[in-house]
Amino acid sequence: MAADADEETPLVEESTAAIISCAGARSARFLLPRAGATAAALPGCPPCAGPVLGDGHRVEFHGWPCSSALWRRWVERLRPRHEPLWREVGILDAVLATAAACRVRRDGGLVLQLAAFWCGATSSFAFPWGEATVTLEDVAVLGGLPLLGAPVTARLPGALAGDVAALEAVRAALHRSKCKNSTYSTWLHHFLGRDGGDGDGEDAEAEAQSLLEHGAFLATWLSLYVLPAPPFKAVRPQVFPLAARQARGQSVALAPAALASIYNDLTALKRHLASSTKWRHPFVAWAPLHVVQLWAWERFPELRPDKAATSAHATADGHGAPPPWAARWHNARTELQPAHIHAVLMSPMEFEWRPYGSSGFALQLDKVGIWIHGRDIARSRELLSFAQCLRPCELVGLRCVEHYLPHRVARQLGFDQDVPGNVPRASSNSSVAWATYKMEPQDVKFTLPRHEPGVTVEYAQWWEPYSSACAGAVANAAKMKQFDGVDCPRKRKAEGFVDGNSGKRRHLETAENPEDEIPLIHRQNSIIMTMNGNSNHVEVVGIGKDSMASWARDGGNGSPLHKSTQQALSDAEAVLETTVGEDEASDHVIAEDKKNSSTGDGESEVCCLVEDAASDDSNKAIGPAASVTRKSIPKDVVVISDDEFDEELSSKDDEMNTMHLSSDPMETTKCTLQELDVKREVVITGNGEQGSPLLKELQERKMRR
Repeated sequence: MAADADEETPLVEESTAAIISCAGARSARFLLPRAGATAAALPGCPPCAGPVLGDGHRVEFHGWPCSSALWRRWVERLRPRHEPLWREVGILDAVLATAAACRVRRDGGLVLQLAAFWCGATSSFAFPWGEATVTLEDVAVLGGLPLLGAPVTARLPGALAGDVAALEAVRAALHRSKCKNSTYSTWLHHFLGRDGGDGDGEDAEAEAQSLLEHGAFLATWLSLYVLPAPPFKAVRPQVFPLAARQARGQSVALAPAALASIYNDLTALKRHLASSTKWRHPFVAWAPLHVVQLWAWERFPELRPDKAATSAHATADGHGAPPPWAARWHNARTELQPAHIHAVLMSPMEFEWRPYGSSGFALQLDKVGIWIHGRDIARSRELLSFAQCLRPCELVGLRCVEHYLPHRVARQLGFDQDVPGNVPRASSNSSVAWATYKMEPQDVKFTLPRHEPGVTVEYAQWWEPYSSACAGAVANAAKMKQFDGVDCPRKRKAEGFVDGNSGKRRHLETAENPEDEIPLIHRQNSIIMTMNGNSNHVEVVGIGKDSMASWARDGGNGSPLHKSTQQALSDAEAVLETTVGEDEASDHVIAEDKKNSSTGDGESEVCCLVEDAASDDSNKAIGPAASVTRKSIPKDVVVISDDEFDEELSSKDDEMNTMHLSSDPMETTKCTLQELDVKREVVITGNGEQGSPLLKELQERKMRR
């Protein structure tokens, strides 16, 4: 029986508390609980003092979505028959996003900078200006995942045991076959190579085969895109019960499970960034962290890529269905410097608290500002979904239970922010935790927000100690951002092509330290010379940022590349004569370093090709490397090599593997390429048709001789 209006529990509280920067008097609306005798604690994590540099932070994003031609073919094959069911169980947008124009190019550097602000105790990013987090609304809108349904840990009904057994039988058969595994490739080939049946209900066997294929499809989707976990290249039997439920039209609450994994990975990644073992062990991310990147793009205008190129994809597809929200960012890409990202996060010019407006759950605008009662909530999936976003609870995932505290970030949901009340953890037991999430719609009521959200005076005073502790770091970040001289600085690269057998592109990143004042026009050359007083030093593109910055500060003294002007020109001329033809001194010259060789002094050399750590298809976030002699390689330089990924099932071009070089102490060496093996590679770039000033001077010297 439905509860009376007086017995309904309010999720929102109205108050006459004064709101800062509020034009005129209005009633405030807060999420509960508000602070009383037990105010919530401030974030315990220390303020982030500086940007996270990519050097040494090996991160493998195994939960990042990618799409293959085979998968897209499977989606299009099943869509005509199962689209109504996908819509009914709330996964239509999430499924279509894996096959439609919704490619999210990864910016690993942005994810690392965000993780540095994460506080696991509060399940939020603790920025100097306030808290923010990825909410259930964000996962529902950006990820297209349902908030309603059974928990992912629910016991399987006996009626579905046969469906799970059928999926297990297919998996066992594949392990007994020549393939001897159930990877995505063999799984897709197995089902795409058979007749799925017309499913007209007259042929029971055809109907059973169609149901089996649909369950296998959903199991693949869950393993690859929603709840990925080791082993990453195989369809996991742990998701078979969830797939069987959805194939039969039963909803599963996937959004809280996905958000739990995101929170869990952000907490673990924050620990990894502070760990001294970061060099020895890569961090493996399981969660769909692309939602975090999309979250940042939606809320920080300064960090957004240009969406103009994606506007053509934000239209209805050939089936007439509106595109998923993530299609707004299809193929968009940013290459911002870590210092700039950090400065924006420390003190953004703008933060959009409500980027989705009422479109997230298609809320009825005629109900804005009035109380919505249980009887109305029970009749509307959208209203019930929005209500789920408003209440603190425990998020139940397949491998973790995480705390959800929306009242700490009430402005993200459209409500005013007051000092949050303390919410103790319920239990790590999934059954007890799920009871805090499950909501009986007839027992609650809330009101939709209608004003621009603000904060109370009490909240500003409560947050002041944390903000003050960050003041120095905020000032430093602002100076670094001002030093860049542009609003959105892009990474400076020297770009080249590898040999014809590969056909892939590689990038060499130059030093990004703001203290390194070598002019940009000279950075575009592979060998750059600057003069400091009576001393000179030659910079080779790709040298580690930290070491290069220290050499610049010391005026080049003590640098392994510190020589007199005459010696520097002589060495550079030897390089050019050895690697570049007389008529094409400014062309790209590339070879591949397969092994060590010795110079005339008996010193082995290492040449490293570097690909953008935050490139769209790289599988790791890593730091830059250099093309210099081994004895001149600074400590903690990362060497990167290519490793072919699953080409048929992934749009990734390369997966980056890293290893740490144990270098000898730096000493003065002579830079020469005369003894290099024929397989060795070095990139020498010029300034287009005009060429570099250094190259011109060398050519003139040669002609005078």
